[in-house]
Amino acid sequence: MGLHLCNWRFDFVADPFIPVIGISDAGVASRPSVVCDEVEAPIAEMQAHSAPLGLVFYEGDAFPEPYRDDLFIAFHGSWNRSVPTGYKIVRLPFDGSDPGTEVVDFATGWLQDDLKTVTGRPVGLAVGPDGALYMSDDTGGFIYRIAYEEDSNQEGIQVPESSDVLAVQAAGEANMYDFSVEISSPDTGCNQYTDWWEVVSEDGELIYRRTLLHSHVNEQPFTRSGGPISINPNAVVVVRAHMHPGGYGGQAMRGSVGGGFKVWNSGVDFALALENAPPQPPDCGF
Repeated sequence: MGLHLCNWRFDFVADPFIPVIGISDAGVASRPSVVCDEVEAPIAEMQAHSAPLGLVFYEGDAFPEPYRDDLFIAFHGSWNRSVPTGYKIVRLPFDGSDPGTEVVDFATGWLQDDLKTVTGRPVGLAVGPDGALYMSDDTGGFIYRIAYEEDSNQEGIQVPESSDVLAVQAAGEANMYDFSVEISSPDTGCNQYTDWWEVVSEDGELIYRRTLLHSHVNEQPFTRSGGPISINPNAVVVVRAHMHPGGYGGQAMRGSVGGGFKVWNSGVDFALALENAPPQPPDCGF
């Protein structure tokens, strides 16, 4: 019996699983008095429109004991809900073979606080030979590695923070272009912020770097301009941002002034050595 016959969540239902048979002329659902005795109540409830896609039981040994044998679920996220939901990984704890009754958040942050900006949409989950949890993201084209880290001050599951380039606009003439770059990043202050954006050639040479003097906690996404950038209109370049202290790894844009820029999904390991190249940003202002 499906949701249309035994609906668990109707406001007028005092007892669970009262069959809903039709809609009256007044638009009110009608129902007989027979309870759906043969239908079991849900063990755990999840918000509708979360779009659970990937599921995996954690059978590794790198996570702490409370996480082992639990079910991890990738919520791809809603696409037309008035208040977006999902865009995260959740966990359903298990006690042996017995599931818990509450789904808890495990990795979040891809849906920003404005409930409009989405920087990632979880799809698939897998446990690697190293015991880490791997998640594919079909918005940025990335694969996230989520690992357990422990030190004397902190222990927990760490999801790498990244800075995403959302758009690139160019103005000027050949070898004298100014770029305006729109960036989204989870800034919290000088301890975590986007500290530069840069233009890199296809072969990994640094062409231009625009350092940033402060964080943008209350201005997300934000746009900063820089130049002059010495390239010709047909030169294909990569525009990416750098996160302090996380480094590269966010969404980048690839293209040319003449042809435009598009999201680049394969640059996670591209030209990482440039992180130490000059110019480096000055001390963060705030």
